[in-house]
Amino acid sequence: MERKIGIDLLRGACILYIVGFWHLVGYTQTASNSKNIFSYQLTQIILGTFIFLSGHLIALNQVAFKKDALLQFYRRKVLRIYPLYLLSIILFWIFGISSTFDLIKAALLVSMFIKPAPLTLWFITMLMVYYFLSPLVLTGCKNGKIYRLIICYFIISIAILLFNDFQNLIDIRIIIYFPAFLFGIYSGCNNIIYNTTYLLIITLSSILMSFSFHGQFDGILATPMVATVPFFLLKAFSAFKITSRIKKKVIYYLSYSSFCMYLFHRPIYTILKNIYFPEIYLMQLFYLLFVCLPSIGLVSFIIQKNYDVVVKILATQIPNKD
Repeated sequence: MERKIGIDLLRGACILYIVGFWHLVGYTQTASNSKNIFSYQLTQIILGTFIFLSGHLIALNQVAFKKDALLQFYRRKVLRIYPLYLLSIILFWIFGISSTFDLIKAALLVSMFIKPAPLTLWFITMLMVYYFLSPLVLTGCKNGKIYRLIICYFIISIAILLFNDFQNLIDIRIIIYFPAFLFGIYSGCNNIIYNTTYLLIITLSSILMSFSFHGQFDGILATPMVATVPFFLLKAFSAFKITSRIKKKVIYYLSYSSFCMYLFHRPIYTILKNIYFPEIYLMQLFYLLFVCLPSIGLVSFIIQKNYDVVVKILATQIPNKD
């Protein structure tokens, strides 16, 4: 599928925000006041945008709900994501970023259902669960049965909320971000401008659930924002006209490296901080922004590029039996 500059630009902007701001400030006290209500909500939107784009691209790739197509889809997704994800888990364990037990749960892809999920990597675990459900969601969206999916979503969400009142095992973020994935697939299937009914149902139901479970699940109120704002961001970024080849290459490389940047930025930050870290707070910020962040981008690109070469070689050597 031909690359779309709007998607690359949006994905690149999102990864720079997460790696170059939201997580970066945790490694210095220079910008300790930067995490507030506004930046937290913006972060939810950014993460929702990653989820939305994943669903949107799946819809554009037209996955068929047939045995051979499904096997090929799952094999491709697992091969693209899981080995690199497992490598990041190993690095998180080596550098003590998360506990061993939490990382084992993450490796088994159950940490969203038996919390706590590990720092940062919870997002990839959640995304892989969504990928598993995506062919079913895609079929529902194509057949105009999205209302059934929405009804099922709210039944399951309410069941999870009720269950968590007793056991408190499931990470509630898995139901907060799923509508963004659903809406991403739906927008990719139908090329819609705006779906008022969908937004209205999501908004009213989320508010009702928020009042019903107030206190323990305040985050559920963010669902309408997380589900719908990414669509408008995609439309806005797609409107940019970029003619410079250099700018296009920079955007492409950043987007191409974004997955590895997300997976490996914490280990790289940790390594570079152990090698050298200034004592002056302002210099810490300078070091993180202009030494560590570019290093993360470069190393991530190298990892992704070499991994893609390995995958390509394996693909030519393993016969397709589907």
